[in-house]
Amino acid sequence: MNLKELKRNWDQFGEIDPLWAIVTAKDKKDNKWDEKEFFTTGKLLMEQTIKEARQINPSLKFSKALDFGCGVGRLTLPMSDYFEEIIGVDIAPSMIRLAEKYKTKENCNFIFNDKPNLRIFNNESFDFIVSFITLQHIAPRYSKKYIKEFARILKPGGMMFFNLPSGLIVYPKKRTIKEIFSINNIKRKLGFFRSKKPIMEMHYINENEIIHLLEKSRIKVIKSTNIVLGNFIFYKYRGIKI
Repeated sequence: MNLKELKRNWDQFGEIDPLWAIVTAKDKKDNKWDEKEFFTTGKLLMEQTIKEARQINPSLKFSKALDFGCGVGRLTLPMSDYFEEIIGVDIAPSMIRLAEKYKTKENCNFIFNDKPNLRIFNNESFDFIVSFITLQHIAPRYSKKYIKEFARILKPGGMMFFNLPSGLIVYPKKRTIKEIFSINNIKRKLGFFRSKKPIMEMHYINENEIIHLLEKSRIKVIKSTNIVLGNFIFYKYRGIKI
């Protein structure tokens, strides 16, 4: 899926079921998220993340931070309690509009970006970068570029936190030759079938590849832990710009 398709899909999610698209709890689909409950999940996650960041890097500065894939501002808004300036970036215009609606502080800003880079920001602009449950929805040819961009725009001594699946633990059933070469499957591959509903793709990148990419970009990887979510093994990456 290219970025144009990604933008279209997530703009649709932002129109029809934005909170569930961001935190896909089974019992919250079809706009069943309570807004207060939804934003509380972000507040608790950022409390934990900031506490962890301070323990790892006591000299961390709290001037300017970035939330990549901000959606409606679930993490961006609570981050405004810690940083002098926080910027949320997203590819979906509908999500940005909702984030502006939920915005409560002037030090919190939202920017639309549908480019395969973050050239809207100068080198070494941010003290802190987070991106949770976002990169897995972006094809690796783009997500790896964004991670490199995180390193470029991070200040020396700054920190980045993001998560990404490293692989599958449950593999789909192998298809028969008949299924692979069925008329419907060939048509689907050639693009004859277009779903009217938005699609939420899932991608993963091997952990070693990510660590190599980070180290090559002058990021010291502090620690990575894994957690099983559905059929995927998620790793949480923490790094300091050296």
